Amino acid sequence: MNETPIEKQEEEVKFYFDHIIKGYLANDIKTLLNPSYELDKKERGGCAAPLAISIISGIEQLGLLTSQKETPKIEKKENTELRIKEFCNDWMSKADKKYKKSTLQEIIVRFFRHGIAHQFMPIAYMAITIHPNHEHLIESYEKDGQKFYILQVRILAKHFLESLDYLENKLNIAGENDPAFEWRMGMADGVGPR
Repeated sequence: MNETPIEKQEEEVKFYFDHIIKGYLANDIKTLLNPSYELDKKERGGCAAPLAISIISGIEQLGLLTSQKETPKIEKKENTELRIKEFCNDWMSKADKKYKKSTLQEIIVRFFRHGIAHQFMPIAYMAITIHPNHEHLIESYEKDGQKFYILQVRILAKHFLESLDYLENKLNIAGENDPAFEWRMGMADGVGPR
C-alpha cells in the first residue's frame, strides 16, 4: 500500500480546511451574521435555524475529523453525540470553557441538533434566536412546569468561528508535531494513507 507523502497530505488537508471549512462554512456563517441584513431585529426567523444547523453540522463533522479516537477509516455510522461533545471539549472550549460542561453539550445535542437535523426546527418549545435581547448562549424558561431552552445562535457562531482559528493554528503545526491529527483531517477529502 502506497502512502501519501506527508507534504502532499498537508497540502490537501490545508486545501480542504481553507476551501471547504473556512471558504464555505465559515463564510456562510459570517454572511448570516452580517448586520446589514438586520436579521437580529426579528424576534422570530432571522435565519436562526439555518445558522444553527450550519454551525452544529460543522461541529459534528469537525468532531469526527479531529477525534482522538484511533480508527483506520471513517466509520459509516458515527456517534453524532460523541463527536459533538469531543469537538466542544477539544475546540469550542478554547473559545469559552463552558463548552466542557456535559449539561451544555447535552442540551445542544438533544434539543437543538436532533431537532434541526430531523425537522429543521428545534424540539417543541425550544427556541433558536439571533435577537440581541438574549445575552447568554443558553437561556432556560418554564412553561407548564417544564424547563425549556433558548439557544442564542449569534454567540454559538462567534465561539465556533473562534474555534476554527484555534484549529487552523493546530493544522499549521500538525505536520511535524502530530501526523496522526493531520491524517484524520485528511480523511475528509479521502486523503489519508493510500
